[in-house]
Amino acid sequence: MLSSSHKSSCKANRLLLQFNAETALRHLGGGSMKLEYLEEFLFLAQIGNYSAAAESLFLSESTLSRHIMALEKELGTELFVRGPRRIALSRAGNLLIP
Repeated sequence: MLSSSHKSSCKANRLLLQFNAETALRHLGGGSMKLEYLEEFLFLAQIGNYSAAAESLFLSESTLSRHIMALEKELGTELFVRGPRRIALSRAGNLLIP
């Protein structure tokens, strides 16, 4: 069971992420970004590996990849620098982190 402070922290992080995404969209001319994709982006950024993140999120790796590519397309920039075994946040990806 999650403590009330952990629940509050998760809610605050979600609100910050939504604010950052909405701010980014305003600067980039609008869009219909899905909050679930942003949450997946945050989780992937923490884990640093598509297959591990997808497994934890109960998604296929290809579905997670499509969601991240949709975010990148909507924002007009890459959010990750992809390596052979791990990924790292790009400069734009770092700006989206709360």
